[in-house]
Amino acid sequence: MYGYGVWFAVDGSSKVLFAEKEGINAGVSAVIRHYPDHDLNVVLLANSKEGVWEPLRAIHRLLLADEGFRA
Repeated sequence: MYGYGVWFAVDGSSKVLFAEKEGINAGVSAVIRHYPDHDLNVVLLANSKEGVWEPLRAIHRLLLADEGFRA
């Protein structure tokens, strides 16, 4: 789901799992993600095009491990 420039990930019951904005440009990558149930913001910046994605997946798995959702 997308609105106001932010992507929203929802589960089957339309509960928001996280909201994010991400991007890649000329050798850099960045993401900001908010997990409302955890009241947590994750901000990752990298000086490579692929630098933020694996750390973001690992953080996501740790946060949602008990909720049965996988990215």
